[in-house]
Amino acid sequence: MCGETCCHTWRFSARLFSVAVGVKVVGAIFRRVLLVGVVVVFGAACAVLPTEPPPPVRLGAAPVTATGPRYEGAPLHSSGFYEFDQWPKACNLITDTDIRAIFPQVTDTERFAVHQDLMLTAPLSALEPPEPEWARERVRVGGALCTVAMALPGIAFEADELPPRSGAEVTIEVIAAGSAGVVYRNRPQPFPADPPITVAGIPCVAAQGNSLVCATLYVLFQVSMTVEYTRQVDEYTAIRYLHGTETVAFGREPDKDELRRQREWERSVIVRELVEAVVAKL
Repeated sequence: MCGETCCHTWRFSARLFSVAVGVKVVGAIFRRVLLVGVVVVFGAACAVLPTEPPPPVRLGAAPVTATGPRYEGAPLHSSGFYEFDQWPKACNLITDTDIRAIFPQVTDTERFAVHQDLMLTAPLSALEPPEPEWARERVRVGGALCTVAMALPGIAFEADELPPRSGAEVTIEVIAAGSAGVVYRNRPQPFPADPPITVAGIPCVAAQGNSLVCATLYVLFQVSMTVEYTRQVDEYTAIRYLHGTETVAFGREPDKDELRRQREWERSVIVRELVEAVVAKL
């Protein structure tokens, strides 16, 4: 993806001061990540092993009322992005109320905001001299990524991890924010055979795992989630969901077809609700 501004990504996730390195190409940004944490506690998670399989994870619906603020009209950087201190903070796009509404059984949560270091690059059409003065500029976007770890029935925090990890996590990533042209040109394109996806009136594209990459006029963002039992008796069941009156179960070691079914189901049912919650803030 390459538009008025292009970028690639380096991602570092930290445990204390040790760093694990990965590479990911998204949007138009070189990204290096520093981790900071904010703790929100709903209640106490129980670490006692259950004597019977945990209940299914009950699913609700996102609140439908738009809460704003709407991120438009912010000052523009010369690259076409918003000034980098004007980007939406990812943790502001998914609230405690949203999490409780979509996952009604949630007890504890912890959320972690991530600063992203960006190196801007010009599109190929702009690489002939003179190169734009902002090309190769390094900037920092505070809080462009947010992970919310949750405790749910059969899913508790792993206390020996720093930051504490959970089998239930929601991740919101602001990929780009700026002019309509920048956002449009950096939107991923679906495969020709993929049906169009619209959530809350905006276009989305299925991405890795169960992720959705969606775009309002001025903000491009990605939403993903992971939910898997960490404490259980039934070693073969990865997760059971209760959606309305229907219980849906997925195995811990599924074949490719089963894994695809799980990811598609989670994307179409849960991630859609998370996107609805995010769009209400945009």
